[in-house]
Amino acid sequence: MSNVEVQAIENIYKEKGFNLVEKIFEVIFMKARFEVRTIKSSWKPPFKKDITDEVFDVEEGEKFDKITGNGNSETVYELIRLAGNKAVVRYSKLFTLKVPNPGDKQIVLDQDKPTEMTYMWGEDGTTKKITYKGIATA
Repeated sequence: MSNVEVQAIENIYKEKGFNLVEKIFEVIFMKARFEVRTIKSSWKPPFKKDITDEVFDVEEGEKFDKITGNGNSETVYELIRLAGNKAVVRYSKLFTLKVPNPGDKQIVLDQDKPTEMTYMWGEDGTTKKITYKGIATA
């Protein structure tokens, strides 16, 4: 693309109130937004439940959320790939999906469709529900 063409495109963006460089930066460094609900259930009376909701905005290759306890301390998720209304996420070997588990511990998340997984080896049982919410906006 020639400098004249780039300048013409930049002028169109300016007329519409956009900065071309900012738009290119947004596309290159897109972040995905995930909501993670963690439910910890005690194994013994009084069988209380603790529920925590967190939001994570992450780039491809970035790890997020942590599980600690029973000698474990590791990241739960890693965003592998982002593709519009789908995201490919790798999850920790400490977790088991509530549906058949893929051998590579990678799942494809559709936007706004939660996926549940459990961790039953700690002091408490833990269920995590991850939902891909789409591209994060500022």
